[in-house]
Amino acid sequence: MPALQDFASVLADQIGKEHAAMFLDHVSLQELPRGEVLLRDQASVSALYLLIEGRVGLSVEVAGHAIHLGTMDAGNWIGEVAYFSGSHISCSTVTAE
Repeated sequence: MPALQDFASVLADQIGKEHAAMFLDHVSLQELPRGEVLLRDQASVSALYLLIEGRVGLSVEVAGHAIHLGTMDAGNWIGEVAYFSGSHISCSTVTAE
């Protein structure tokens, strides 16, 4: 797995160079194999994520069935609305593709 510092430029592009170094002191790198769920629909969210590489699928659970909403590619934040709004509840299931 690459080192977290290898992605400092991606983070700097998102939040600015002046904040990236500070931010890196409080984050960890997580690698998800294909098919692994990062967040589950209506589950508690205690962190936010920046997708550095790859793609994730988004879906919601309705009456026991998953409805695919779409995908997100590298450069997108995940869980930020739930985290910063205070709801701390995921609005979709996020799965590594």
